[in-house]
Amino acid sequence: MASNSPRVLLASLTSFVLLFAAFFGPAGAARAAAPQGTYFEFRDRFDKAISLNAKDEMKRLFSGHEAFAINLVMDTCALIQADPSERVMTRMEGIKTAWAAAKDTEFVKHMERYFSYLDTAIAREREKIKAAYDKASREFATADAAKDKSKLNGLAEEFEALAKAFEEAGDKYFAGNAWLYRALCFEERFHGADTKFRLVAQAYRRLVDLRLEIDLKDGFYRETLPNLTKLEALGFGELKEGPAGGEGGAAAGPVLKGAGTTLTLPTTFSAIEDVEGPPRPVYNLDEHHSLWNPLYFAAVGSTAQLSRLEKSPVFKRSGSSKIEMDLDGDGTFDRDLPVRGNLELVEFELGEGASKRKWAMLAKAGNETDQYQSVLLSNAASDQNWSIFVAPGASVTADVAGTTLQVFDDNMDGVYGSWPATYGHTGMPDGLFQPELDSILVGESKRAIPWSEYVRFPSGWMKLESQNGGTSILATPTEVRTGKLKLVAKGLTPAYLVVQGLSDFEHSYFDLAGAKEVEVPVGRYKLFWGLVTKGSKKQLMKALVLPGSGSPIYEVLDGKTVEVAFGAPFNYTCEYEKGDEKITIAGKSVTLIGAGGERYERVYGAVPRPEVSYRKVGTKRGSKPEEMPIIQDRDGFDRRGGYAAMWKPLDLVMEKNSHETEIEVQLTEKKNKLFGKIEGTWH
Repeated sequence: MASNSPRVLLASLTSFVLLFAAFFGPAGAARAAAPQGTYFEFRDRFDKAISLNAKDEMKRLFSGHEAFAINLVMDTCALIQADPSERVMTRMEGIKTAWAAAKDTEFVKHMERYFSYLDTAIAREREKIKAAYDKASREFATADAAKDKSKLNGLAEEFEALAKAFEEAGDKYFAGNAWLYRALCFEERFHGADTKFRLVAQAYRRLVDLRLEIDLKDGFYRETLPNLTKLEALGFGELKEGPAGGEGGAAAGPVLKGAGTTLTLPTTFSAIEDVEGPPRPVYNLDEHHSLWNPLYFAAVGSTAQLSRLEKSPVFKRSGSSKIEMDLDGDGTFDRDLPVRGNLELVEFELGEGASKRKWAMLAKAGNETDQYQSVLLSNAASDQNWSIFVAPGASVTADVAGTTLQVFDDNMDGVYGSWPATYGHTGMPDGLFQPELDSILVGESKRAIPWSEYVRFPSGWMKLESQNGGTSILATPTEVRTGKLKLVAKGLTPAYLVVQGLSDFEHSYFDLAGAKEVEVPVGRYKLFWGLVTKGSKKQLMKALVLPGSGSPIYEVLDGKTVEVAFGAPFNYTCEYEKGDEKITIAGKSVTLIGAGGERYERVYGAVPRPEVSYRKVGTKRGSKPEEMPIIQDRDGFDRRGGYAAMWKPLDLVMEKNSHETEIEVQLTEKKNKLFGKIEGTWH
């Protein structure tokens, strides 16, 4: 910034950060800077409270010692990955209870998920990054005390590199800390009128965004946010540059203005009678009805409900092959659910008053010829159980400035135009969930896109909001600054690849698979959800795409295009246990990773079946490959774990020489039916 720029007078965070670091080793300072017993005493008191089931004491400890609580979460999640002993698992359960009572956020779940799926190679790299970070933060404390501006300038660049390295490794917590240290290197008290406020704001913004992504509003977040708000209000945020792109000037954020009056648009119900039609971003929308959401009934007289609806009808199995529906909850069953063996459209009403609306679902009864992962597994009605499978079948339409908007309730929560929700499904690894989205068709488009707060219409950008369950849509004409995201897919073209915005655009979702380049508002984006498919009807193969620990954040600037890598080269990761004479590859841990860090889950019709080799670390030649087994028939289904075991390979036990202690493995597949050739790295 030019020397005649005004002083901003931000609150200094250095003392706060150094004090925080002194009592919280992973924040960067050497743990020796604080009394050695303090954190460990906290941990021991917490363990004792767990043993006594003293939940109030557990909550008090977490409420009053935030730094230590975060430290304990991180340490315990890492221990579970390295050494999941009974003691550590017991502590983890206590942590979940205490955090929910004291903080009530998803931070623990985020950390547990991150460490659970941290593969060995990335874990080793993360440790190297962490060691460099600890060293740099100690050097910062020394340079801060000496007010050594030249040293601080060098450290600023080092912290930026560390922050990006942590993000590459998927560690959003320490990435945020490194960004904050970068901002501190540029503090106004060191540089005065020469302070680079735009760089400070950029670093602050990264910390805030990353903390929100892991649902942690800790001391760093709370102390940083007021400064960031002040800087962005003055136009110093990187998305609020002046007209000439300089440090100052009039603020111009990504959303310029609402260019017109908000329109309240009534909607008209329209049922969807089949799974055919324009593509929609839905995993369970094809002829594999055994994967649809089930209404599960036990013996005659049992009942079931649609758990996603706020007030679901009650469905009762009143006969061996008869289902009745109580639509208004008065205990009287109003009509039968058609279960004639064909695909049936079932319509009824939801809500009351201004929210009263029509809704529909597709239903198909299980039968004796049903297949699951190409294995014949009958779902026909028996005396003990019966499943009715349901899929989305409801939409509404509205006229938006002369363009037809059709909104599909594809997540089946009864609301037309709700934000995505995540659900557990058979075939998902522990700790991961499947996002399910509502979708929209705009005008004459031949494919649906996700429901989004900001949507590009032929007449311009609109900000959308659903009212009263979707009985009306609010649409506000809006001007936004935009750039583009360009999908670069190799070896595999996704049916859908959806990114989600951050900060101002956290409720905006854009599909990159429908065009060569996709216009999006200026801002940051992350991979959210995707779908790959091959074949059609009963021969359809598919896989869910989710972000992996190495998935990057994409920053879109005004008028610029950012490439998004996807697909080949593919890499298999897994967990394995080394014994004296055997190596056990955990089948359920086998994960396929793509070029953009994306992971492929719920692979249907093309279950991964890699061959495994091992070798002594430092050598080049591996052992003769051995193919991992999979369930291929009813006998295997009955003996090897049922439905959940059919989505991944089964465990493989390999013989090895007892003198070979330091080994690594490689998983390859010559030709997967969906992904083609897969040659994993040694790890």
